[in-house]
Amino acid sequence: MAKGIVGNVLGNDRAEADQRMLSAAWIETPEYRSLVSTLDHYIVVGRRGTGKSALFLKLLEHWTPDSSELLIRIEPKEQEVDGLKSCALEFGDTYNRIRGFSRIVWRTLVLHEVLDHLKAHYRFTRVRNQHSNLMQLEERWRTVQGATNCERLYYLVRNTIRAHPPQFSLMDFDQVLQTERLQTYTLAALKASRLRARVLFDRLDEGWVPDIPSAAVIGGLLLAATDWASADSPLLPTVFLRDNIYRSIAEHDPDYSRNIQGSHLRLYWDEDSLLHLVCARIRVALGLTADTPDARAWDRVTARKIKGREGFRTCLGYTLFRPRDILSLLNRAFLVAARSARTEIIDDDVLEAAKGISDLRLKDLRDEYAVVFPLLKSLTASFESGKTEYAMSEVLDIILNTIQGEELSPEARQESAILKTPEAIVQGLYEVGFIGLWDEAGHRFQFCHDGASANRSVMEGDHRVLVHPCYWMALNCVSRIALPDVPEIHDEHDAKPEKERAKSIHLQKRRQAIGSHLAYLGKIPKGEKGASLFEDWCLSTLPIVTAEQLTYFQLHPNRDGIQRRDIVATVSAESGFWRRLKEDYDVRQVVFEIKNYDELSPAPEIRQLSSYLHGPYGRAGFIVTRSDEENPSRTELGWIREIYATQSKLCVLLPQKMVCRLLSKCRTEQAFGYCDDQFARILDTYERNYLSLQHSGVRRRRKRRK
Repeated sequence: MAKGIVGNVLGNDRAEADQRMLSAAWIETPEYRSLVSTLDHYIVVGRRGTGKSALFLKLLEHWTPDSSELLIRIEPKEQEVDGLKSCALEFGDTYNRIRGFSRIVWRTLVLHEVLDHLKAHYRFTRVRNQHSNLMQLEERWRTVQGATNCERLYYLVRNTIRAHPPQFSLMDFDQVLQTERLQTYTLAALKASRLRARVLFDRLDEGWVPDIPSAAVIGGLLLAATDWASADSPLLPTVFLRDNIYRSIAEHDPDYSRNIQGSHLRLYWDEDSLLHLVCARIRVALGLTADTPDARAWDRVTARKIKGREGFRTCLGYTLFRPRDILSLLNRAFLVAARSARTEIIDDDVLEAAKGISDLRLKDLRDEYAVVFPLLKSLTASFESGKTEYAMSEVLDIILNTIQGEELSPEARQESAILKTPEAIVQGLYEVGFIGLWDEAGHRFQFCHDGASANRSVMEGDHRVLVHPCYWMALNCVSRIALPDVPEIHDEHDAKPEKERAKSIHLQKRRQAIGSHLAYLGKIPKGEKGASLFEDWCLSTLPIVTAEQLTYFQLHPNRDGIQRRDIVATVSAESGFWRRLKEDYDVRQVVFEIKNYDELSPAPEIRQLSSYLHGPYGRAGFIVTRSDEENPSRTELGWIREIYATQSKLCVLLPQKMVCRLLSKCRTEQAFGYCDDQFARILDTYERNYLSLQHSGVRRRRKRRK
């Protein structure tokens, strides 16, 4: 630890309170890269302390330099949200009525704020002069009192309701606010000004109360965001939500699966990413160079039993795998070490620090899930002064005694009646991360920390059950805990479905063998002799470089048919390049023709591929070659253009050099966005440059006849 450092050595655990450290030690997570490079998700979900506000601030910083972007931040205060709820109750107290009201008012706020930001842009002047209605709407917003955008919204809504009779309907309310006209004019003004508005919502948990009106107000915001969340929209929303709020909306909203589900991005942290985050802050605190390895940075500030990777894993055992938890734990440990005039933290320091945050973690858990799991407070209390590890039969007895007791609240009693069995309640405790289950295969306890539905059944076998170590001290489970006694913990992070999780494991093993896989290609002879070996190599390579957006790869699926396609795969992508190929070229089954030689005979090879492209195979296919040139030759281009012009079919060449580059990139990239981007770039190049029938402009000299 650098001499003279006091206070929070690793910076404040709240991003808003320490933007200096946030900026100096920022790490680009896959979620961050997804938000800045794609439009697939507009709802960011995470539990307390998972980095939502940090992500919010870094996205603002990323988009600020872009002159074509209008950045609007909306962060309502507690009293403003409460005011909107009181106005909403004028139209009814059901979820759908409040959600309908909320959807109108959030749209009104966003559109007025966009206009307010537009007026300062030079391109907007001539657009405004063409629409006199815009000026009237601007004037209305300008005259509303209020210091913040949400406060002005409240006064606009309140004054509108007061100026109209009690039988005022939502339709009347929408007409008075002129929301549809406002949207038409605003979106037209953005397009005419060649600008894009990014609206970011944060701190929506301010004033959150676990009831139906609160859920409906936020549910209306998500529906309003859905109205604009499309690739061609000039208005792009991003909403940051706590996990318990999102789960509450999922429970109450009857249209959740149709309108909202699938649009969220869950913040995910594992051991590697948390170690990288902590070490980035250690490097800043100690003034180490950016290329100092994580292991060396961690060992610079630790000693005894928490030194090394195993020591960091032990520290994580007292957390819920969230940045705020581990930063808070280590900052307190550094403070304990400083009292003893030490610059390195040891196991005793971490243990003492863990005692101070255990109560806070348990309170956070109970508060977060109070509305969606009313039984949780009573259930967790039933483990007080007990053991840390139980047999499943013992846990079932504890739960049975709890739900049969007289101390339950009406909400908790109702939930116990709905769930009916102790087994279902155990499943709920596992899903929120309070207990973990012993995994025989991995010889470790598994925990689900993110509140997502678990993908394993807690009743499969007679499990050993462990209360999460971060709650031990708050529950007074043991009188003395030594760090070596903390078992190895694996965070399941079940935000991804089982199928995707299995794919990730499979591809991780593949990446370990990519080096030898690339080397093996050099041993395959070109031509007929190595044709089958090259086909096998492509069959194992293409699932990786297509970013798992294609499934069910099959070699020679119609071997006995008239048309013998080499490799066929099914398009399963919901976004990105392969979805684009499916929508633009009707490709549901992708054809890869494998040619084990450098140069094609363009006419027969490209004609052969084009003959395969019909029905589910669409109007686009690929030819993989052994060429070391990434760009098609002039002759190949001629035939590609000819087939496209006469048959509207696209034949794309994938030379060996390009495939190896994509495969090599997958060795170091945990996400496969790079490969998807490269395929998209290839298609753009073909559509914009190669498919043109214009003259090349290169004139050849004609030989004079003798």
